Amino acid sequence: MARRLAIILTSRPWRRRGANGIGLSADQQTLFWQPLTSRELYSAPTAVLADPKASETEIEFSVKDEGEAGMGDGMATAPDGRLFLTDIERHAILERASDGTISVVAHDPRLIAPDGLAYRDHMLYGTIGQWSRQPAFHGGHDQQKRPWLLVKICVPLSAP
Repeated sequence: MARRLAIILTSRPWRRRGANGIGLSADQQTLFWQPLTSRELYSAPTAVLADPKASETEIEFSVKDEGEAGMGDGMATAPDGRLFLTDIERHAILERASDGTISVVAHDPRLIAPDGLAYRDHMLYGTIGQWSRQPAFHGGHDQQKRPWLLVKICVPLSAP
C-alpha cells in the first residue's frame, strides 16, 4: 500500500505539495486528501488504490479534483457522508455535504490553527494548534499561549 500512496502523491498537479489532511469516506469507498498549503481537495476510489493489479496510469486517472475546500489539515467523516475539514485561514471548521457544497460549522478567533478532527455521535472533536505562533515565525520568540485547546462541537443531523 505504501507504493500506491507514493504514486498518488507524486502524480499530476498535487505531486509538488505533499498531503496534509487525509480522510476516508464513511462507506470506506473514497479516500480524500488535501495537499500541504493548498485549498484543493482530491479524492480517489479505495477499490482502485487497493487493487494490486491497477497500473500507475489507472490510479492517476482515478483521482478526482473535488474543488476548493479551504486550507486544511484535519478531516473527519460522519456516517451520513458529510466530510468535515479544518480551515486554518478562516479559523474555522467546515462541512462538505455529499453534493460538494461547503458551509462553516464553527468559526472563532481561538481556532488559531484547527488540526486533527474526530467525529462520533453528532459530536466533532478537534485539536487546535498554534503553529503560527512558534518561535521560527517570530525571530526566535515563542508566542504560543496556554491553554492549548481541544474543542467539542455539536453537529446536528444533515437535512434530508
